[in-house]
Order: sequence, then structure tokens, then C-alpha cells
Amino acid sequence: MNPPVNFPEFRNALVRRVSSKELLLRWSIRPTDYDLSDIRYEIFRSQGQSGPWDLMATAEEGTYQWTDRDLNAPWTSNIYFYIVRVLSLSGKGYRDHEPIYQSHDPDHIALEMIRKKAVFFRARSGISCAILARKSWGAKCGRCWDPVKKIPTDPDCPDCFGTGYAGGYTNPHLIHGLMSPPREIVINAGAPFNEGTAYAEIGPDPYVNPDDVFVDRVSNIRYRITTVQQAAHRQYTVSQILTLVMMDENDVVYRYPIAETDATRKGESYALTTDRR
Repeated sequence: MNPPVNFPEFRNALVRRVSSKELLLRWSIRPTDYDLSDIRYEIFRSQGQSGPWDLMATAEEGTYQWTDRDLNAPWTSNIYFYIVRVLSLSGKGYRDHEPIYQSHDPDHIALEMIRKKAVFFRARSGISCAILARKSWGAKCGRCWDPVKKIPTDPDCPDCFGTGYAGGYTNPHLIHGLMSPPREIVINAGAPFNEGTAYAEIGPDPYVNPDDVFVDRVSNIRYRITTVQQAAHRQYTVSQILTLVMMDENDVVYRYPIAETDATRKGESYALTTDRR
């Protein structure tokens, strides 16, 4: 079945390696007046450009990315092709993006830099944190969405958290990161450094965007992300530098649930002394 004329069309899609065992798919669509609550994205994978294709996953509602963590070793000898499909839930049709793949892998320097960052965040000076990705499409909020003005009417809505989309944010991405990275790291990534401004550094996955929320899970302090800069080696993202603005504790997003860990219950960070064996 051919989809309607205004059915979403892909603008672009890409594949990037974020670690030796993970590939990240990102895509975007052209502006459309089609009801985005009627669609979902499916990801197919093959080891050949002409198939056969295996359905790997359905992207989480409100996101334009998916991470493939089911790669067969050795990854250096395998090339994976992907098709992203936008599918109508009401049976009006679907549209596929042409097969995409990562044409070449990051060099060993980039992979080693990514690995060292991950170890540093987890076992040296990092903390347990989370990323709340703000939904940009999906089912409209049944409580505060104005169907005439096409905007949410309550910035403190407990159902959409002011985003206009049911749930407000995707499931939390639980990661490790660094608060207040050194000045030279911020400047080298291209971000303006200002005394008194809050910054954080995280790895390349998940990719974040302005208006997403960064959460210090040890103290449960939440920050709005205002800008994102990539620290890269030969066009491969090694880490992301986030400029942050602290959110008021009365903000509705503070009520977004995030699972506890042993560290958050004990009020501990993941920082270790440099002489620890």
C-alpha cells in the first residue's frame, strides 16, 4: 500500500560507531503535517546490502535514534547494513530509508580515547547520572494539548511535563559522566567557557540535544541542557560537552521517576582515590 502524500519522508540517516561493540543509528524526517502519533520506527539489519533483512527493534517513541548492541565478534570483520522504516500504526502504509552503513570505522586512537573516557567516568572522577531525552513526536498529551493552537497549555503538566507529548521524556539513559570538566576540555570542544556556568562531560552515547535533561543521580540535581559540543578525533565523537542550567526543585520534571542505585541510596559518587588498586 502506498502511503498518503503527506506521510513522513526521511531527510537523512547515518550510522556511527560509539564503541568497539556498539553502532548508533540516527535519522531525521522532513517537516510534515501528518499525525506523528500514528507512526513508529522499525530497524532492520543485514550483513549484505540486498538482504536478507532481520527486524531488530522498534525505536522508543519520541526518539530518532537506536543503538545496536547485538554485534557479532569480531566486529572489525563485519559490515552491517540497516534500513529504518517509518510505519503507520493504522495501516496507511510505510516508507523505508535506503540501506545505510558505516563506510569506515574510527581508528584505534579514537576507540582508545572513547575507552579511556568510559573508564575515567566510571572508576575515577565520574558520577552516576542519567539523560532524559525530551520527546519530539508521539501521542499528544491527553490532559493539556490544545488541538487548535497545536501547543501544550500547561508547562507544569504532570502527564507530559510541558512537552505536549504523552510521557514527556523517553526512558532514562543511565550512564556515567563528569561534572565540571577541566576548562581546556570545554574550550577545545568549541564551547565558550564562563566562570559560574555548569558543565558536564559524557561519552558519545546517547547523543543528546538542547532541552534534554541531565540528572546527577547521586544528589538528584537536575539540569536543563542548553548547548552540546562534541569533542572529536577525526570526525568521530569521543565525548560530549554539555552546558547546563540548574532546574528549580519545584519544576515538574523533578517528579519524573528514575530508578535508584546503590550509589544514590548511599549518597556516594563513583570517584576513587588515584592510589586505589
